[in-house]
Amino acid sequence: MKFLGIDIFGNKKKQIKLNDVELKFLQSHAQKLGFNFSVYSQTSDTYIQKGFLYNIYVFSVIHYIITTASSIKVKLFKKLSDDRIKEIYNHEILDLYENPNQLQSKIEFVENFLGWYLLNGNSYLFSENKYEAYILPSSQVSTKKKDYFTVENYQVFGKTIDKENIIHTKTFNPTDPTAGLSFLHSATSTIQSQNAGLEALAKSYENSGVMGVLSNASTEPEKNLSPEQLEQIKQKFKEEFTGIDNWSKILITNQSFNWQKLGLSPVDLAILDSLKFSQDNICNVFKFPSLLFNNDSSSYNNRSEAKKSLYNDCVIPFFKLYLNSFNKLIQKYYDNTYYLDIDYNSIDALNEDKKDKAAWLKDAFWLSVNERRIEMNYEEITGGDIYVLSNNTILDNQFNIIQAGNNTPQQNQ
Repeated sequence: MKFLGIDIFGNKKKQIKLNDVELKFLQSHAQKLGFNFSVYSQTSDTYIQKGFLYNIYVFSVIHYIITTASSIKVKLFKKLSDDRIKEIYNHEILDLYENPNQLQSKIEFVENFLGWYLLNGNSYLFSENKYEAYILPSSQVSTKKKDYFTVENYQVFGKTIDKENIIHTKTFNPTDPTAGLSFLHSATSTIQSQNAGLEALAKSYENSGVMGVLSNASTEPEKNLSPEQLEQIKQKFKEEFTGIDNWSKILITNQSFNWQKLGLSPVDLAILDSLKFSQDNICNVFKFPSLLFNNDSSSYNNRSEAKKSLYNDCVIPFFKLYLNSFNKLIQKYYDNTYYLDIDYNSIDALNEDKKDKAAWLKDAFWLSVNERRIEMNYEEITGGDIYVLSNNTILDNQFNIIQAGNNTPQQNQ
């Protein structure tokens, strides 16, 4: 069916963009004709209200990412003058990281930063001193531009904030270099179809009380069934042909009846298949392994690989964006010799291959001891710039023999 040249129920061969006036006209006239026609706007409010707060798939993916990321442990390091890296165990930087402000814990702080980033494409870390930091609600932040590429200041809840007190993390946006683009921007139609599918599924269950109408096929008045006969048929049908034990039984009769089906099942409407397809689309937007949401008979190895993919392709890249912002905050109040990094050894999903990696590094004679330690996510040690060969020969950083191994000449050949 076409309305104003648009095939409402069919597949659109080309994308048609309407301005606000055309859209309002289309919606108002569609409602007069009995159609519940609406198009989601691509705004921050839509991503929150129709996405995160309403759509179970959007909520599940984003919630899974931010809660997983907030549990990642970090370490504080300092670059020394001789290019060595030293781990710092006690410092006020760590205190700030664990307790960024009086209102939020570290976990809440990380979830706020990444939650806004994934929903809105922007995260604003605000700090006026080295003792506290806050995450501003991205949906309430606007910018005053100095020019097309430069922000002069930020406004939130009517208050102007100097840009020097804001660390702005944003996604790539080809339409505005000063603001990020939501991950859900390109998935707006998918979210709308999902919501429509879920609503249709709910309506299907609501209307599932009566499957259809069984009526006498005869047009002769004298052959019409009496109320008593109708009641007897209903009772007979209920007793012998309903319930789990009678599933798929065939009713045989010598009378002529008509059957009028009421509505379509979720399977007939292909709602379930459509929802599964839409769920995969949402997962793809965030590089989230959809296998983690499937309750099928996937093997342990498949789910284990999906967990690794979750960290490597999704959670860790997003978490690094957060750490990058926090490290900028550290450099603002201290110097660039301090930085936070992920404690990879604390991530169980990534440590399953640690044994194989250690066995490989054992024979990697071309790597120094410190290089091997770095590969295993350990800090460097003093005197670690040496090379240990497979026969236990030890070379210094100039490849001179400092300790001969088994069957090794005393001089470097």
